[in-house]
Amino acid sequence: MDLLYPAIEPNYGTPASEDWRETSANWPGDPQRAVAALACLVALRREGLHVANDETGLGAMQDHCRDPAARQAEVMRHSRQIV
Repeated sequence: MDLLYPAIEPNYGTPASEDWRETSANWPGDPQRAVAALACLVALRREGLHVANDETGLGAMQDHCRDPAARQAEVMRHSRQIV
């Protein structure tokens, strides 16, 4: 069985807000640490572990952590690139 890691987004049922990352427990306190964790997932996937996300999607999630405003619309659409 492969595990699919979803992109970080606001809780469903909460009011829409452009600055949700500032108040949500979903957003990592240290986005660069999340970027590093995603790089580890890429490495584990390359080693054959059961990570369902492709490398493009994991890279897109890293970009989202680095510049969340630029990727937010893509995340909210649940684009295949990022999930």
